Amino acid sequence: MNYTQFKEKYNINLNSQQESAVVRTHGQTLLLAVPGSGKTTVIVARLGYMIFCEGIRPENILTMTYNVSAAADMKKRFFDKFGTEYDGRIEFRTINGFCAKVIMMYERIRNTSAFSLIDEGRLTKILRAIYLDMTREFPSESTVKELKTKLVYSRNMMLSEKEIKKIKVGEIDFFEFFTKYREYKNQNRIMDYDDQLEFALKILVKNPDILAYYQNKFRYISIDEAQDTSKIQHMIIRLLARQHQNIFMVGDEDQSIYGFRAAYPQALLEFQKIYPQGKVLLMEKNYRSTRDIVHKANQFIKRNKFRHDKNMCTDNPVDIPVKNIVLKDCKYQYNYIMKMIQDSDEELAILYRNNESALPVIDLFEKNGITYRLKENDGVFFSVNCIYDILSILMFAFTQDDASLFLEFYFKIGLKIKKDIITQSLVAHKNSKAPFFRTLEKNRNLEKWHYKKIIETEKHFNHLKRLNSFQAIIYILGKMEYGKYMKSRGMDDTKIKTLLALANQNPELPVFLVRMKELHEIVSEGSTDPDSRIILSTIHSSKGLEYDNVLLIDVRDGIFPSAAVDAGDESELNETLRNEIEEERRLFYVGVTRAKKKLEIFDYEAAHGEKIEQSVFTRQLLGIPDKQTKTKAKIHRAEHQDDSGSVLRLQKPKLSKKEQLKRNQEELQKTLEKFKPGVRIHHVSYGTGVIEEIKLPICRVLIDGEDVHSFDLVYCIKNKIVSVI
Repeated sequence: MNYTQFKEKYNINLNSQQESAVVRTHGQTLLLAVPGSGKTTVIVARLGYMIFCEGIRPENILTMTYNVSAAADMKKRFFDKFGTEYDGRIEFRTINGFCAKVIMMYERIRNTSAFSLIDEGRLTKILRAIYLDMTREFPSESTVKELKTKLVYSRNMMLSEKEIKKIKVGEIDFFEFFTKYREYKNQNRIMDYDDQLEFALKILVKNPDILAYYQNKFRYISIDEAQDTSKIQHMIIRLLARQHQNIFMVGDEDQSIYGFRAAYPQALLEFQKIYPQGKVLLMEKNYRSTRDIVHKANQFIKRNKFRHDKNMCTDNPVDIPVKNIVLKDCKYQYNYIMKMIQDSDEELAILYRNNESALPVIDLFEKNGITYRLKENDGVFFSVNCIYDILSILMFAFTQDDASLFLEFYFKIGLKIKKDIITQSLVAHKNSKAPFFRTLEKNRNLEKWHYKKIIETEKHFNHLKRLNSFQAIIYILGKMEYGKYMKSRGMDDTKIKTLLALANQNPELPVFLVRMKELHEIVSEGSTDPDSRIILSTIHSSKGLEYDNVLLIDVRDGIFPSAAVDAGDESELNETLRNEIEEERRLFYVGVTRAKKKLEIFDYEAAHGEKIEQSVFTRQLLGIPDKQTKTKAKIHRAEHQDDSGSVLRLQKPKLSKKEQLKRNQEELQKTLEKFKPGVRIHHVSYGTGVIEEIKLPICRVLIDGEDVHSFDLVYCIKNKIVSVI
């Protein structure tokens, strides 16, 4: 069968770039496929061409992709197109699936038995047990998740001992954890999925007969989603293809968004160095999105330096331009979403960088009976240390007899009492229904100054009950010094913003606490409607999918991109930060290119009407010039002369830690000078009022309505809680 007959028989219609890929069946090929360019169609058509036109035996073809569902989808599409005649003869596998075959062969011909493969549930139990043994504390869900991620990363990137020692997970010694985990597996003769990769690679390297068997069996290898393949996986693929040199690698480094899982897009950039005789082909036509989306996305991704030069284009009409919706405040984005849903019956995908961004939306949907499809939300937000602590502190305000709860956080709110004293009091308090503070006061080991601190702490908790949810969280961060604790531990405060958004939607404190438990259950159980036209998804989970209408939310510097760097010359940044920015840009690009017809991006002003510039990514996508970054000279002047309150995150000129600290102090001092007795200010929690007295860091204000409040002025300025009006 020739190619023309093949196309006619199987109804195959391809453009010239796609056809070039389909008919290149021998040698080393890297096919770079932009979003919506039909890469799966091409892979499937090429497999058919190899069998029906080239006469290649299906048993000699191996197609590998990133995950089980993708492999199953590829297999289904092949059989839907060409029939099931070759079922059982042509293989579609994940790389881990291939490694399992290698290990089974090794067991059989060497008459030995490999370690048992453990599932995700047992892995979690093991990691928790090791963490508990090392710290004498139970790890949160978020800590376990981070440990898993770092283990996967270190193994798949084939890191050295020196490199692993640099990895940080909270305050635990990660290398010690890594070592204990490895020793436990060896002692119990078990292995995880990453061990499976390492063991298979070791078998292929040290057993030439097994390597030769698979090299001769799979003479033609296709790799889908090559940009998501890890370093160790690329090593396995390279070994497998070494004999016959027939490798067809499909991917797009512009869509590599799994760096935290050790995705290795460098393999695509180094393709011609690894395979000197290889050829790089392009598929640049996007069949998915409108011309405006394609044009803007193409110009946006070109800002990345470490990529192949591609020019995404489309024959689709311009249609609706990309919209940037500017709202008064972040809380209004949720009301706007409600209105969008009520005004249209079309499919709408609400995409975001982090799972927690969905929580205020889910809260609203559940209250208003709006059905939705939720793609992956593990509820880890509620176990993040700062969120768990704040909710525990709020709960204790209503259950002051719960001594064990108090033990979890007392030292985080400035109550500097030895743990032994608290523990003794906890035992003494057993079966008591009185507030724990009464028992604590009776402890004979207390010093005199402790009593004043205990009374002050009890007053804090009694005061919390009189505040609304939003005010109570701000009070904990400021007056109760939890914000100071977070800062001392270098904790990320971005998740607090989501908690405050939920507090805004649930102002009554007891109701808020109940609602947080309900939301945790909702997202953990995945309570969704598979038939709903409303989709909630992280951008990571949406990869490979497409939607008629896409709404990107929480696109804010510090959230998305999480590394807040302005649009200057990124070549002057250090390598680590530059790589982070480029991956964040790729993630935004993937989000943008999920949209077929309409793309909207939310933006909003700061509280009290003070305008904050759009996210650097929004500006870059929409082509909004950044006046602060035209020339180096202007950048320097902007940093020194701008007193409009705008936040400049430029990385040049680079300052030493000492110089940066000095500059921060100077800026703080300049801002403090604006706060004087008689000046009117606005406080996020207390409202508007007049400054009565300042004795730094304490500021006393007469709030409109004759209510007097005192607060830490320095803390409130740094966290943008207070402003002069």
